Amino acid sequence: MFGATHHAWAHSPVPDAEIAAFEAAHGVTLPAAYRTWLGLHDKLWMALAALELRAGHVPEAEAAIERAVGLSGEPDGTRAVGRCLVAAGDAPVLLAAADAGLGAHNLGFLTELRLLRFRKDALERLERWSDAAAVVQTIADHCKWDVEAQRELVLDRMGRNDIDLAADRLIDTAQRGVGCDREAPLADRVRGLVDGMRSALREADMTDRAAALDTVLLDKLRALPAEA
Repeated sequence: MFGATHHAWAHSPVPDAEIAAFEAAHGVTLPAAYRTWLGLHDKLWMALAALELRAGHVPEAEAAIERAVGLSGEPDGTRAVGRCLVAAGDAPVLLAAADAGLGAHNLGFLTELRLLRFRKDALERLERWSDAAAVVQTIADHCKWDVEAQRELVLDRMGRNDIDLAADRLIDTAQRGVGCDREAPLADRVRGLVDGMRSALREADMTDRAAALDTVLLDKLRALPAEA
């Protein structure tokens, strides 16, 4: 999973003048993310589609999506993302659109990640919790150097009261130096990762589980061979 498709032209930014002309022609102001990210031409049309959907203009959004598909280096993936955007309010349709997109060939890394997140959202709304958990695991495994993806998995496991697996993922993340100071002692790295999650744990009403996590982490760290 997660193809390595790359197009040399894909990182050529759209000139500011072209963005301004696009906004003026369509009477919109593009979100800042679309000005500062890769600046792909197809992303301009996808941004317009999102704005049209927000305004309830589905036919106009679908037309913008097709323009994006025509400009995209990964048309199947772009069309699938567009279908997910249109289907966002209907969980079964959203799931079908995400699954169809994930079956496409030569998906770019970010497109596949976005489709996985659409799939997770649909599964959660359908209360298919174990399937949604599997998607969270997939995202974390394929984004091993993204600390937020690791934290999302830890929070998911904590929510399922799987403290042991949550602790294992935190230690693994710290050992690889993701989201922490690689030169610091392992225990300090783990503590820093946990501290970065405490507000989220409180908001999720998992203070008791957080205390249990601290205990399990301490036991696991003590059982590890001493660092050189």
